[in-house]
Amino acid sequence: MSTQEITEVRRFAAECIEAAGGVFEAANGAVAEALLPEALQPAFGGHSLIELAFDGQALESHPEAELLTVGTPALEALIAYAARHGTTTCGVIQTDRLRKKGFLETVQSEITLTGGCRLRHDERDQEARYAAYAVFHFRLSLVSDERRERVVILPVNLWSNRAAPELAEALPGLAVTTGRPWMIPDAPRAPIPDAFDTARAWLEGEVGRLQESYQARVLRRLEVDVARISDYYEGIATELRVRHEHEADDPERRRDLDAKIAAALDEKERKLRETAERYRLRTTVRLAAARLLAQPKVFGRFLIDRKQVTRELTLAYDPVLERLELPACESCCQPVHRLTVAGGKLVCPGCAG
Repeated sequence: MSTQEITEVRRFAAECIEAAGGVFEAANGAVAEALLPEALQPAFGGHSLIELAFDGQALESHPEAELLTVGTPALEALIAYAARHGTTTCGVIQTDRLRKKGFLETVQSEITLTGGCRLRHDERDQEARYAAYAVFHFRLSLVSDERRERVVILPVNLWSNRAAPELAEALPGLAVTTGRPWMIPDAPRAPIPDAFDTARAWLEGEVGRLQESYQARVLRRLEVDVARISDYYEGIATELRVRHEHEADDPERRRDLDAKIAAALDEKERKLRETAERYRLRTTVRLAAARLLAQPKVFGRFLIDRKQVTRELTLAYDPVLERLELPACESCCQPVHRLTVAGGKLVCPGCAG
């Protein structure tokens, strides 16, 4: 498996084991120890304390470990357990940076106002809030002549209802706890069904890219098999045709050879259809687990003036990813770097007309 796939499986295993009441402790990137709750022990031979290896190389150096990769019975058991027992857990991403110096300058460097708009901001209009993420774990299977599986983890920002794959990449290095050490308010949240629709839309594009890459490899193997089958049966038919020409004085023998030639070509077509079906790409995706994460972010209130119209805009700064979360055009709903006020709305230049 790739490094990303190992990370995704390890993260899923940790969340599943801990959600079930166990303890998970990673020794390094490819090996971990786990104290299993009673409910998960049957999946690991009845043992309570186990060592887990997340790739074959780690298993070679830890032969007593249980191999936990996509497709192994142990991971299948964890996925089945998650599917049967409530698939959500909660956590808090820890950060100490709850103020943003130079918030106005950051906004001015990231967002350009057009159409004579003017930006106003008071540093006192900043506050820390918990912004929530719904983190969805999808199990993706690509099946043709061979089977490839992976776990795709996608956080969706519930404040903006946008997919946040970059947070998934950062999660392994973040401190996540179950408590909230600061009594700060929550930012508004999009409904979970809306976030799931956002995740599915993003996943469709990701699956399309994976299918395209996988299909290219499948087609190369299909071409080799098609050529091999065609050459084999065409060779038989050619040999039979040569024999057919030599039997000019034996009509019965020629009819027998005609039947054999037709049978060879029919068998070739049947084999080609079977081969095409074997290499046909079949894709399945299902939700294996979900998690709710809260993260403190810095929210600032800004005023945008254009002539006699003033619009309020709330922006969030993410101290974990160290970036400003771009606002959305109120017409096309896309995140934008350029804004103006038109018809009383905050819109991108394209939607302003």
